[in-house]
Amino acid sequence: MIIKQADIFWGMDTDFISGLMDVSSKESHDRGSVLFTEGGPANRFYVLLKGRVRVDIGEEHLMSYTVAHAGEAFGWSGLLERERFASSATCLEPAILLSFDVKDIQRLCEDNPVNGMMLYKKLAATLGERLITSTHMDELRLHDPVGETYGSGQMVAEAP
Repeated sequence: MIIKQADIFWGMDTDFISGLMDVSSKESHDRGSVLFTEGGPANRFYVLLKGRVRVDIGEEHLMSYTVAHAGEAFGWSGLLERERFASSATCLEPAILLSFDVKDIQRLCEDNPVNGMMLYKKLAATLGERLITSTHMDELRLHDPVGETYGSGQMVAEAP
């Protein structure tokens, strides 16, 4: 998968994509690897290439979202100028990721405001979609407890 296929970067111009590729690094992580923790420094941003990563808010997994589709982005706290991550991320299976230093992406966005605006619009849309999905899942849990999902309602395992 090339970076241009990532949901959040879709449709951006070639020079901007080339700049992103120059500052990205490909990482492989084992099942159980913790990528970041809630309250830790928010200096990285990720795009999933392969695998599954669970993103949790709260120690008791008050809200969870499973990043399971190639091209999905996560770990964006630093892009929103937060100094600390608002969530934790753990690999549910071996994962391959594109990893970015947040400062590099911010610099690219400042140097290319048209693509930078497009990136932030797509980030806002992604955040909104996940908020809606999480709200619906919370409503379902209130009425009928369910097992872990991929974030779209697709079941991973049934609740005990």
